[in-house]
Amino acid sequence: MWGGVHPIIYPEDAIEHADAVCTGEGEFAFESFLGLIKNNQNYCTAPGFWFRTDTGVIKNTNLPLMSKEEMDLLPPLMYQDGELIYHCDRGFTSLHTDDFLEFTGLSYNTVWSIGCPLKCTFCGNSKFIEYDNAYRNLRHSSPRTVIDEIKRAVSKHPHISTVAFHDDSFLLCLTRCCRNSANFGRKK
Repeated sequence: MWGGVHPIIYPEDAIEHADAVCTGEGEFAFESFLGLIKNNQNYCTAPGFWFRTDTGVIKNTNLPLMSKEEMDLLPPLMYQDGELIYHCDRGFTSLHTDDFLEFTGLSYNTVWSIGCPLKCTFCGNSKFIEYDNAYRNLRHSSPRTVIDEIKRAVSKHPHISTVAFHDDSFLLCLTRCCRNSANFGRKK
């Protein structure tokens, strides 16, 4: 199963190499996929996915893009209690600080905002916008949600010294939120 930028932009190419590809935002699409499997239902009906079968490719429609309110309800990305990690030599094991350091160093990686109003030719978002103009809308969880997420991560992993935002348009999001909150991020 593939997800991410490549299957969204080039699903026809991706499905040639994978049994399933997520062709849009995967947060709720994957939840739906897992629910179908859990309930012994046909997972090939999962919205937001294409499936390669013996009889051809099943192309399901995408779910609507996440709203800001839905983004506030998402769990932190990773590194929480009960998180598992796959090691080629040991299989799935509980995530430990050593794993965190090996994969991310001293940085905590997160996504605060999705979408960008710009259509730069070098950026994958320009292709997203061609498929769905709603990708132009800057969507983000509340500042409180992301601050609380970072606080939880630092509390659990005190070695974290930096936060890396992997956003589509972080500066636009930060500018918008700072305008609305003079104390953004200042309180401990």
